[in-house]
Amino acid sequence: MATKLSRKRYIRLDHTEKETGVVVTPESEDRFALTMELAIRGCALSSQIDKLNEQIGSLLEMLHLWISEHSYIINQAYVALRDTGLLFLVVQKGKRFDPALEDELTELDIGIAQSEKFDLLNFSVLALPECGEEAVKSFLTRKSTLEYEHAERDDPPGDSKP
Repeated sequence: MATKLSRKRYIRLDHTEKETGVVVTPESEDRFALTMELAIRGCALSSQIDKLNEQIGSLLEMLHLWISEHSYIINQAYVALRDTGLLFLVVQKGKRFDPALEDELTELDIGIAQSEKFDLLNFSVLALPECGEEAVKSFLTRKSTLEYEHAERDDPPGDSKP
């Protein structure tokens, strides 16, 4: 039995053909035209979307683990999409400045910034002392905020109670 081989047709978008327009016909049949440069940029961006989604998923998993390991010193944690990128906001237990928590957050921030695993993400961290809901909300965007829920833990890791 003969097998029919399918041959893909490729359309070449060449940056040197700047004067050439590109006409796109989607399923809706609502055609639109683009410049060659815009079509090339759109294709490049599209190829980055999967990578961006993967990086966001990995980051959220990493932050979940970080929160679990630090739940003895934090009350709440959020990830919010802001105009400058993603903000990881942590509300600590207690109102006093906690240099250890600040050091841990700085280490987390630097680690993410220097990791090729997160090269498409703009990420920042912020720690707030224990405060009311209105103060926390002033740093967040209502429609694009993820609140982490974590198991309460009152003792630091390694401390065991008899």
